[in-house]
Amino acid sequence: MKISRVKHLISLLLTSLLIITLFSPATKASGEGDRFSRVFDASQDTGKLTARYLKMTDERGEKSGDATVLTSPDGKIMLLDAGLPESAGQVISALEAMGVEKIDYLVASHPHIDHIGGFAQIIQRFEIGALYSSAVEYPTVYVESYLSEIKSRGIEHIILSQGDTFTFGEE
Repeated sequence: MKISRVKHLISLLLTSLLIITLFSPATKASGEGDRFSRVFDASQDTGKLTARYLKMTDERGEKSGDATVLTSPDGKIMLLDAGLPESAGQVISALEAMGVEKIDYLVASHPHIDHIGGFAQIIQRFEIGALYSSAVEYPTVYVESYLSEIKSRGIEHIILSQGDTFTFGEE
């Protein structure tokens, strides 16, 4: 499977999950505080595939990367990307608000800084089941940093290639 096809499949998955999330009762609330607490309240996730798209911004209010938290029907956690290095705190706060202690699947969609910049800090803070990435090489200090963290912690690094599949959760 070519990288462009993998990106297309991920895009389709994320678009589908966005539509599901937009029409989910958990996204509809009367007030801002209520909406925020409901978004990160994982108590209603059991038995459902849930997607949370994190809106991360820098001190100027500009977008600071991408991160999506997926919860499988049986409670497994997948973090797809983690934004810029300075966004890691926002991702960590969201995961902590959800009560996450372990990220079962840490997935790097591609090795650009606005997607993997926060990985090293995430790996330092949470137990990680396995890291999944593509074979795309983009040697930067940020990639080297998170690869060093997974190596020092003995985390399995699975490089996905054409035809590879994995199951998200048990159900």
